[in-house]
Amino acid sequence: MKSILIPALFLFILCFTGAHAQRILTKDLIQTTGQQIEYIQAVDNDSIMGIEALKTGANLNWDFSSVVDSGRIEKITTYFLAPENTPYVDSFPTATYASTTDSLVYEYFRLTDTEFQFLGSAEDTTVSTYTNLTTFKFPFAYQDTHESIAQFYETTPNTFQAIEAKVITKYSGYGNLRTPYGEFENVVQLTVITEFDFIFASVFQTKISFIHPDYPGDIATYTWTVIDFIEFETTEHEFSYYHTVPNSRKASTPVSLLKVYPNPTSGTVKISFFQSDSSPTTIEVRDMMGKLIWVILMVSCLGLNEFILSLNLPAGMYNLSISTKTGITSQKLVLY
Repeated sequence: MKSILIPALFLFILCFTGAHAQRILTKDLIQTTGQQIEYIQAVDNDSIMGIEALKTGANLNWDFSSVVDSGRIEKITTYFLAPENTPYVDSFPTATYASTTDSLVYEYFRLTDTEFQFLGSAEDTTVSTYTNLTTFKFPFAYQDTHESIAQFYETTPNTFQAIEAKVITKYSGYGNLRTPYGEFENVVQLTVITEFDFIFASVFQTKISFIHPDYPGDIATYTWTVIDFIEFETTEHEFSYYHTVPNSRKASTPVSLLKVYPNPTSGTVKISFFQSDSSPTTIEVRDMMGKLIWVILMVSCLGLNEFILSLNLPAGMYNLSISTKTGITSQKLVLY
């Protein structure tokens, strides 16, 4: 079943800092454009991380410094973009920023001085939108709760469905947080509970996020999803945390969002990538032994760059990379 996108212990003796006054949540704590953040994601994680994440209250200590995983671990990168630099902006005209992890699926948000809204997501020919889904209103203080009854719409070229979604957001705690890559004082814990009822299944999801005003995105997230089908039930645990700690919310975004379509290809592909400034850019194609097969030099522009590439190469797997003065990104390319 296609997933629904919703706005990611060994014994140690720890010395956490003392008590802190609770933070009041304002728009300054919510992610805006111009960042890329690397996360470690553990899927099918056992319940130990969940037990720790589900602790709620004032001046707590959450310790994820030794992540115990019983499933799959992978590194993912989340990019935060201006909507005009994304391919589905026309479907979300009120969005103030967007995010993606793979340049295939994009999520869209609206952030104002008074409220934070999740507008929906899009990929390929499928657009999923919400109406009346306000996650919370500002200011949002400890133990505040906001509830939305929203309409969820999913549109494809051949189908359309509309269902009701209930979303409850609670400022459930604050305190100190430790992960394998950092220690963070006076973080905010948000708990978001979402319920969907489809024709053949119901979905119940609890997502817990830890945020800090000095750092972009979520420092860590724990998501517990239960899908109840007619004849059986599935449960999935997912835990994500910073792989590297960003310096600040103002760090620039290097070249990112490399998208190659179609892939696999017979030789002609469309390449899309996002660039944080205008600068000389090198595009290379190498075989899997590292031998340079094809190269072009160009000057990329600020924002979304797109062009068509035609390759007359033997069938096989290749590595396509884009490099600028701010960084490099690459993706496997398959020719048939």
